Order: sequence, then C-alpha cells, then structure tokens
Amino acid sequence: MNDSNSGESKKSNLALIVGVGFGVVATILAIIAVFLFNYGQKQSAATVVADGLAATEREEIGHAAKISAARMQCEQLIIAIDMYQHDNGKYPATLNALVEGTNSYLNSGVMPLDPWKNPYKYVYPGKHPPLKYDLWSVGPDGIDGDDDDIANWKFSDADK
Repeated sequence: MNDSNSGESKKSNLALIVGVGFGVVATILAIIAVFLFNYGQKQSAATVVADGLAATEREEIGHAAKISAARMQCEQLIIAIDMYQHDNGKYPATLNALVEGTNSYLNSGVMPLDPWKNPYKYVYPGKHPPLKYDLWSVGPDGIDGDDDDIANWKFSDADK
C-alpha cells in the first residue's frame, strides 16, 4: 500500500509541477503577446529581445562615439587657439575670436557645438596650471563642473 501511495503521490506532484510549468509558460507568452501587440508589429519574441539588446548596444556605442567626438573637437579647438596665439601674440578672449573677421581659424568658419548641442566653454587665463587656458564641453548631462565634462585639463600628458 505504501508503494501505491508513494506512486500516486509522485504522479500528483508531477502533475502539479507540469501544471505550474504550463501556467508559467502561458503567462510569459501572454506578456509577450501583449508586448508585441503594443509594439505594433508581428515579430517573434526573440526578435523583440534582440532588438532591445541591439538598441542598448547602439546607445552605448553612440555615447562613446559622442565622447570621442567631443574630445576630437576640443583637440581641434586647441590647435586653432594655439594658431591664433601664434599669429596674434596673445590668446583669444573668447572662442568666437577664432571665427571672427576674415581669417577664421576653423575650416568651417563656424564655432561648433559639442555633440550634445551645447557650446564649448573657454576661459583665459585658465584655472588648471600648467595650461594657459581651459577648454571643455559640459558633457552628456549638460551640467558644468562635474565628472562627465570633457576638458583639456583632463587629457593625459601623452595626449598633449
């Protein structure tokens, strides 16, 4: 009798596990179906998940690319500032001096904005010795003076 009770108990437990498993699967499928319906496209769940991961990866790559672009623009502005100083015997009072008049120190003839559409900041004389001037982008968050600023005083000596 014990053996039959034990066998029935195992069957009962197995049925419970299978039932719960199917319930979980059905719930997950329902969530995916609602998501796909709201997503407005007939796509497989795997495609939706892959799209989400790719979008996240693109955002991370885009973020890194914007930081690199800001740094490259800073380096181009540094060259233009140094050329201005060489030609005029003094550093520009403002960045706009680089594009004023007939002799623009930038190929575009226009002062660029950083990749987040903010103007570059410039202070002469600089506050970060041994540099003569400070040049920076306020970075992705648009807030001046925090850790994500891309600034000439943060560039390593090997880069100068």
